[in-house]
Parts: sequence; structure tokens; C-alpha cells
Amino acid sequence: MNKSYLTLLEISEIIQNEEPNIYEEFYKLEDSKKQYAAQRATFKIENLGIVNKSKKVGELTFPLLYQNGILGFDIQLCVALETLYIALNKRSEEIKLSQLGVVSKSDKSASVTFDKGLVTSLKNCEFNNLKAYNFIKKYIPKSFNMR
Repeated sequence: MNKSYLTLLEISEIIQNEEPNIYEEFYKLEDSKKQYAAQRATFKIENLGIVNKSKKVGELTFPLLYQNGILGFDIQLCVALETLYIALNKRSEEIKLSQLGVVSKSDKSASVTFDKGLVTSLKNCEFNNLKAYNFIKKYIPKSFNMR
């Protein structure tokens, strides 16, 4: 798939506001790498089993029919954040730990126990960025399994 929901300029603007601490790192990458990451993020969304009965062959799933041709800000955030993490080869800590099967983590001064439902839902998560996944998951059919 050679399509992306957003242009590189739109993605950069969102990242600058949402993730200012790592924006510079993203900004310095070659445009071809950023474009590939944007296409990959779009590809992930397109393969979630989200149904859009008004979609024609070759069109992207979003915006949905009731969204009146306007791409929701939640989808824009999802694409931008996932693009960022793909381009920088990063993964959210919660996703990494869930995929390793870790249900609790501790160090000298603190400990964390993860909700078993969260661990199970993220175990097969194809997304690199947990925030991006949280923006899109409400659209994913309950019967869909990520692999």
C-alpha cells in the first residue's frame, strides 16, 4: 500500500505538539523513511478489520460514512504517533512488556502490576505506540484478532 492518511507536514505538526521531546529526532530523518513509516502506519489501520460499507475499491477505510468525509482527529493522532514510533524503531514500554508476558515489574523503590486484560489484549498488538493503539481500538470489531 502506497497510501497514507496524512502528509508528512501534517504528521510533523502533530508530533511537534504531542511528542516535543522526540520531535527533533524524527525531524532529522530522511523524508523517504518518514514516508515509509506513514504508509506502514496506514497499512496497519487498514488491516484491522474495520468495516466501511461505503468504501470503494482502492479507497482507505477512514473517514467512515457517518464522519461526513472528515478524517477524525483520533485517526490523525493514531497515524502520526504510530508513524513516529515506526520511523524511530521504538515500541511503547507496555507493549514490549506485554509481548514478553510480563505481568508485574519492580525495582528498589516501586512496583507495577499490569492488568491481566491489558496484557492479554496487547500480547498480539501490531502497533508500536500504545497511545496510537488506544485511539484506534474503539473502531476494531470485537471479533477481530490481531496476529
